[in-house]
Parts: sequence; structure tokens; C-alpha cells
Amino acid sequence: MLGLSETELSTLREVFAKFDAIEEVILFGSRARGTHKKASDVDLAIKGKNIDLNTLSKLKYKLDEETNLPYFFDVVIYDKISDDALRKSIDEGGIKI
Repeated sequence: MLGLSETELSTLREVFAKFDAIEEVILFGSRARGTHKKASDVDLAIKGKNIDLNTLSKLKYKLDEETNLPYFFDVVIYDKISDDALRKSIDEGGIKI
């Protein structure tokens, strides 16, 4: 459904577990809606206490450089989203992974 195998989801969860500040990760966008294409990016919103740009940068690096996953990851800090429509889309259609 998400265009991600169980192995790929497991790899993602292993990366997230390395960050104590991350409490929840929500997949959103085309993969959550089921409208993704093979080359679609993976949109992720991260939730937690004290998540800052440094944490975001380290997470992006691990996802992009330390996994063998063939995707581009677009990661946002949920609490820093200022676009109400995006926040609503995540709240209504996002999938916790």
C-alpha cells in the first residue's frame, strides 16, 4: 500500500530508533494516499520533544546516506509546520510508521 516493503519499513524504524527525541513519525503525501509512483519521494513528519534542525539534518543524512533505500526523503518537523493546509493533510491522511 505505501509502496514500501516490510523490510524497508523496518529499516526506517531502525533509523528512527537511533534518535531519542523522535516520538512519532508520520508518513504523508502520495505514499499515504496510495497515489504514489515508483519514483515518488517519501514524505515524513517527525514529532517529539526538542527536535531541532540539527536533529532533522542528522536524520536526513542517515536516511539518505546510511541506508540502501532508493528513495528521496522529504522530512519535516511537525511542530514547525506553519502551513495549516499541510498540517491538516498530515493529521487527516497521515499514517504512523
